[in-house]
Amino acid sequence: MKQKLAPAPAVVEEKEQTTVEAREVEGVINAKSPVFIAIDFQGQKGLEEMAFRVAKELKFAHKKSYKEFAVGDTVKAQYAETTVSKGDKILSSSRVLKQLIFLRAAEKVQSGEEQLKTNPGEGEKIPLKGLKGA
Repeated sequence: MKQKLAPAPAVVEEKEQTTVEAREVEGVINAKSPVFIAIDFQGQKGLEEMAFRVAKELKFAHKKSYKEFAVGDTVKAQYAETTVSKGDKILSSSRVLKQLIFLRAAEKVQSGEEQLKTNPGEGEKIPLKGLKGA
C-alpha cells in the first residue's frame, strides 16, 4: 500500500530591502579629504564621530567651495543614509554627504612661538635655582 507524503512546507526567502533616509547632524569637522569627511557631534552616548563619503554633486552654504572648509569648523551636514537589510539583519549601510553648511570657523590656537611674539618677556619669568649642596 502506498503512503501519501505530506507536502514540504514552503520556504519563504526574505528579499533584500534598501531604504534611503535624508538626515542631518551638526558638529565639528575632525578629518577631511577630497572624498571623505569625519564630523564629531554630541550624541546620546556623549561625543561621537560620524564618517561620510562626499557626493560628487556636493552643495555647500556660506563657503565658495569644499576646499574652504577646514578641520575644526562647526558645520551642519545633510546626508543620505542608505541601508540594505534582509529581515531584521542589516547587510550594509553607507552615508553620503549631500550638503555642508558652514556655521562657525575653527578657534585659532596660538603656537608657543606666536605667544612669545605677542607677549614678549613672559617666557623669561621662570625662576631657576641651582642644586643645593653641590
